[in-house]
Amino acid sequence: MNLGYPTILVVTLVIFSLCSCNSKDENYLESPVVKRSDLYYLDLVDTLDVFVPATAFSTHLQNFLFRDSILIGRNGNQFDFFNISSQSYMYSFSLDENFFTRVAGFYVHNLDSIFIAEEPRNIVLIDGNGSITRRWILNENELRPLYNNMDINYFSDFSEPIQFFDSDKKLIHLTFTCADIWFIDDKENYQLHGTYDLAKNSWVSTFGKYSGVYTSKNPIKYPFVYSNPFCLTVNENSYVSFPMDHNVYLYNNTTGELLMEKAIPSKYIKELPTPMAFDNDDFQSERNFVIQAAYYGRLEYHESLNLFTRIARHENSLRESDGQLSSPQKKSLSVIIFNEELNIIGEEFFDGESPLLGFGGDLRLSRGVSTKNGFIATLKPKHTNSDDTLSYRIQYQIKR
Repeated sequence: MNLGYPTILVVTLVIFSLCSCNSKDENYLESPVVKRSDLYYLDLVDTLDVFVPATAFSTHLQNFLFRDSILIGRNGNQFDFFNISSQSYMYSFSLDENFFTRVAGFYVHNLDSIFIAEEPRNIVLIDGNGSITRRWILNENELRPLYNNMDINYFSDFSEPIQFFDSDKKLIHLTFTCADIWFIDDKENYQLHGTYDLAKNSWVSTFGKYSGVYTSKNPIKYPFVYSNPFCLTVNENSYVSFPMDHNVYLYNNTTGELLMEKAIPSKYIKELPTPMAFDNDDFQSERNFVIQAAYYGRLEYHESLNLFTRIARHENSLRESDGQLSSPQKKSLSVIIFNEELNIIGEEFFDGESPLLGFGGDLRLSRGVSTKNGFIATLKPKHTNSDDTLSYRIQYQIKR
């Protein structure tokens, strides 16, 4: 077949375009070189030993540390309360399943004022006994145009749905989960964070667009657990991040304006993993990906130090030396410490053999809890003696 010059030119441009897209995706994944210092580190200061009665859970799907002393953990509709300061169990209550749909998350404003994020998009205020004080059904008519009138956003326990409540202005800061961002063409236009006025029952702002490899036009995807954003809110500032993005994005959550974008990479991650093919629905392939993949966890704020941290999980071998499949728990991890200018000022490393399972910024059951000056880390199951001891055990402080 004789190809003329115009045909060759078109084919060349198509190939160049595809290579450029792939190259662009790879650029997002490579760890950027940034200026960093080692001014701060984590210091182990205490080991907690909190008794858990048979009626409560020792490990929780979600947790919240109130005023650095009262730990509230949730599994399903049950909430357990522990006093970390006195290392004692307090009490538990369960939400009446007749009055709640699936609970996605919670935020403790006071011990008698707890906000519940209820699927799909409801906010419920309960008192200290779990009784409903008020329910808000979010104004979806204002929100749907942002998603081309697609029903894609909802509360999920894969994210932290409620970030912050401003009691003076009656503003609550929310994060949604996307049903499947990889099915959407204009991913870069979708915003899953917002500030909602509970008094007026209306949206004040939305912000936090998808960025980096998440906006790729190529037929790719990450497993669901790596496909949704994190958000940390400190007053009018909201810090947005993604599991597969080296950058952190600072927004004004009242105006929705992007104030700063900066890379906060782990020095132990050379590059983030290449996404899976979009049409790869093989369960074992996804399982292998989760075992091996490096990624970032949530951001945390340590109020007494005015410092932030970011958890990084590092790349892991698929198999052990004996040929058996490895586990995500075998991944080494590090805690990146940075300041309000988003400058890295320390990074603490823990190898895969460490008994620690998680700090405050990891995913779901493996995460511990952050404090005003550090973390209370959880232990891996094989290092936990029994179910009658709270899994939040090892207390660290950030020190200089």
